Amino acid sequence: MKDREQVQPVKPQDSAGLIYTTLKREILNLTIKPGEEVCESSICSRFNASRTPVREAFMRLQNAGLLTTVSYKGSIASLLDYDAIQQVIYMRSIVESAVLSDFIGKITPYQIEELRYRINIQRILVSDAIDINKFFEADYEFHSIWFTHEKKEVLWKIIQRSQFHYSRFRMLDLKDTDHCKDIFNEHEHLFELIEKKETGKISGFINEHLQGGMHRIAERITKDYASYFL
Repeated sequence: MKDREQVQPVKPQDSAGLIYTTLKREILNLTIKPGEEVCESSICSRFNASRTPVREAFMRLQNAGLLTTVSYKGSIASLLDYDAIQQVIYMRSIVESAVLSDFIGKITPYQIEELRYRINIQRILVSDAIDINKFFEADYEFHSIWFTHEKKEVLWKIIQRSQFHYSRFRMLDLKDTDHCKDIFNEHEHLFELIEKKETGKISGFINEHLQGGMHRIAERITKDYASYFL
């Protein structure tokens, strides 16, 4: 299992949680690709676990929409749903634009510097050999700031729980490091809009920003990545 961490044995009562957390991370970051088989016996061997915690972890992953059972084949990482991705973008665009507009209306100098700091972290990440996972995390932290300061953490959690298709789609987009730089440039522009308090431009820009991946890899969806989608 190349590129997959070797897991040390754990207490039986902890096995299901560890297996679930590890496989969830690997499915979301595309270490396990959409449509790839996830073999129960291989997971048992990898985690030195019995079938009981493995099956419990698999059930949790199925309930989260990350694993699918296929007749005569077993379990596979769920395929991406293009329509679901579009709907999540639509929902997030509306919600995030509203929250960000409220945030801009009462933003403080300290919060502006907090955003500048996050932008500088991204600048460092794209100026060197890009670690996609670190950039993905930096992107997450940047967007979460206005939800946190507006005390809309519940909305942010709802968005995260509903976008497992979109999160994997974004990882496809980020695999091209030039796309990381494109996203960083968009974040820089968004920061300028926030700093200048140009609330009227926020909704249009957020929608364009969230739709960016659809435009950047549109052609590859039907070619290189066709097998990843329903």
